[in-house]
Amino acid sequence: VFNLPTSPLNRIIFDQNPYIHPLSEILDQYHRIFALTFDRREAKWYDIFMGEISLLENLIEDVPSKVREGGWEGYESKRIERHIATHLHDYFKKISQKTFEIFKKNHFDWFFLGCREKYRSDFEPLIHPYLKARLKSWLKAMPSDSPTAVLKESLELEKKLKKGEEDEIVHRLVSELEKGGLATSGLKRTLRSLNRGEAQILITTRDFSKPGRICPKCSFLFVDELRCPSCKRKTNPLVDVIDEAVEAAMDKNCQVRHIIPPSKLDRFGKIGAFLRYKASM
Repeated sequence: VFNLPTSPLNRIIFDQNPYIHPLSEILDQYHRIFALTFDRREAKWYDIFMGEISLLENLIEDVPSKVREGGWEGYESKRIERHIATHLHDYFKKISQKTFEIFKKNHFDWFFLGCREKYRSDFEPLIHPYLKARLKSWLKAMPSDSPTAVLKESLELEKKLKKGEEDEIVHRLVSELEKGGLATSGLKRTLRSLNRGEAQILITTRDFSKPGRICPKCSFLFVDELRCPSCKRKTNPLVDVIDEAVEAAMDKNCQVRHIIPPSKLDRFGKIGAFLRYKASM
């Protein structure tokens, strides 16, 4: 038994195959987040996924604070300040190296980083390019904050970023459709593209469900075809053809994205796809 972060719709499906549609929606809702919080005393690394947080590692290294001016015309204090700055830089390098080591051992989608704003310009150049490409947001959380506080802020940011990501992909789809490019929309046309292997990214509205039909030999999916146009066999009814479309897309290494309604996708039949190519009729 696994606890799910959100409950799927109440629905009973009788089928020979597992009903993966709601599970696919839940997985698409969350990213595996790598979160780092640090100050000049401590660094903490977290794994955040599906509403849960776990501490991966922590590092304690108390870098001295600034000193007051002293010595001959402040020369002594300036020497100490340079020593502290070098110590702080070495500490940041150690955090950066440790961050990349942890990243290589795990599969993370996004990277969140929390530190005082005055440290950002010194630390950011030390971040490995692979990690920098995944840096999605800066956290206000500090190492002294509880894991619960870090999780709460991270989930709020994830929800906001996910909405922006969904808006962007729907905008791209609509733009591609309007110029007659490599995209399709509507249930019939999208299923046809899946059957032909044209689809590259399947995009469907969350909780969208429709009955349909499937060919028992070819496994082609249809809205209302009583016989398969390819093999002429009689098709079988499906309670939810969207579920079968999601499964077919995964089997064909096609990405699946679930869009929270309302969105512009609603005007295009609530489903569509980016295409690898357009097959001739």
